[in-house]
Amino acid sequence: MARGTRPALMRNAMTDLVNKHCQACEGGVAPLNADQARAMLGEVHADWKLNEAGNEISRGFKFKNYYQTIAFVNALAWVSHQEDHHPDLEVGYSRCLVRYQYPRYWRDSPKTISSAPPRSTH
Repeated sequence: MARGTRPALMRNAMTDLVNKHCQACEGGVAPLNADQARAMLGEVHADWKLNEAGNEISRGFKFKNYYQTIAFVNALAWVSHQEDHHPDLEVGYSRCLVRYQYPRYWRDSPKTISSAPPRSTH
């Protein structure tokens, strides 16, 4: 599959954030400060949390079984690779914690936090 193309199922699961790309990574744009990051969290699923220092966002996902958890991890890996934004993952039998940290990744727009599907029914 060509870089930047998404399977139809994944394309339908994403919000309009999929059309945005990391401006800071493209150069000439300063990283978000903690207040800017907090303001942008309102544009994504309420389960995403920003730490007190404003340098890490995280969200936990729960699943019915290991197979669903690993399927999610694989889908997230694919999207993360396409966007060149790679989260830290903590994976268990039926859960996955996704964390993006600044200065490594929290430098753009809500694009970083849209790498995972915006809503989970699990």
